[in-house]
Amino acid sequence: MKLHPVTGLLVPDETQRMEVFRYVKPQPTNWPKANFIIGNPPFIGNKRMRERLGAGYTDAVRQAFPRVSESVDFVMYWWQISANAATAKDTRRFGFITTNSITQVFNRSVIEAASARLLFAIPDHPWVDGADGADVRIAMTVAGKSGVAELGLVKEEGVIPNGYGERWIRLKTSLPAKINSDLSEGSDPSSSPRLLANVGLSHQGVTLVGMGFRLDEADKEKLDISRLKSAGIVRPYIIGRDLTGRREDRLVIDAFGLAQDELKDRFPEIFQILFNRVKPQRDQNNRASYRDKWWIYAEPRQDMRKAATGLKRYIGTCRTAKHRLFSFEPIETLADAKVIFIGLHDSFFLGVLTSHIHTTWAIRTGGWLGVGNDSNYNHSDCFGKFPFPADIP
Repeated sequence: MKLHPVTGLLVPDETQRMEVFRYVKPQPTNWPKANFIIGNPPFIGNKRMRERLGAGYTDAVRQAFPRVSESVDFVMYWWQISANAATAKDTRRFGFITTNSITQVFNRSVIEAASARLLFAIPDHPWVDGADGADVRIAMTVAGKSGVAELGLVKEEGVIPNGYGERWIRLKTSLPAKINSDLSEGSDPSSSPRLLANVGLSHQGVTLVGMGFRLDEADKEKLDISRLKSAGIVRPYIIGRDLTGRREDRLVIDAFGLAQDELKDRFPEIFQILFNRVKPQRDQNNRASYRDKWWIYAEPRQDMRKAATGLKRYIGTCRTAKHRLFSFEPIETLADAKVIFIGLHDSFFLGVLTSHIHTTWAIRTGGWLGVGNDSNYNHSDCFGKFPFPADIP
């Protein structure tokens, strides 16, 4: 460890880093043969895998399963292995308890590609453990070579008055001809193609990775905010709850497009803020790109910025929300990663997106997330596959 020259904090000395494990040509482990596979695999979201499992192990898992998208959650690798086993001679069926994010677009790809057939599913079920305080939504899936499919949907639920927060539920079951990859029945919107007319219009907002990009009240008093706004180095900033609740006045530094020396020469006061507040945190990040370009957002969304060219406003919606709302935002306002940017400025499109038809479509295609079981707007499917009216008034 060594002292950082600016903050005086202890930071890792990269020259003294020791590599403990090396994964050479990683391969999937051969599971023992079994007639049935049942479990509750460890749930780790895709974005938490490196943090929880380590960069080396995470990369090894992804290399060992080249046909599985790197965007899936850790639990889906277990699902993939079991699905492969269920198409062999020995394993008849497998069943898992997972979080309900298994129905999200990025995880569905594993279910869609599997040869095993979904035979039982409950896509959204409360899971409460009074002992450790767990309160989440889970999904149950069973798959195998063949059999009659059964789908259970939670129609009613309530809290049992025993002091532990446990819940009772009432299921409605059906016997569909097929259970879709999003654990639904009937028409399968996931099979719809993405439309060329919608390509490049919708994007996830920026990911900062560094709270030092945000300006506080003291910064606003010290800096010439009007000048910095005019130069585009300081911008208004919205997060998801600004679109669904009471909005706060946020300002953020946006140095996208500037080299380090250019930033230092043109905006020395901004450079100093980022050097003091962002660089120490980025210096310890596992990703080289985050460390090397510490003054730039981790995900600056270049394609989103390209879609914003020439617009005076855009349409924004919160990625995960109880109610699906859309609103116009000034083009100067930067969207956070929890906001979906849609590069359309005409009120006609806002009307279409706000319509019952589109909100119903979005709820059906996007899935659900969190304890509150809120709808998730996946822009690739919810927007990318939605057919807008051909004739615009």
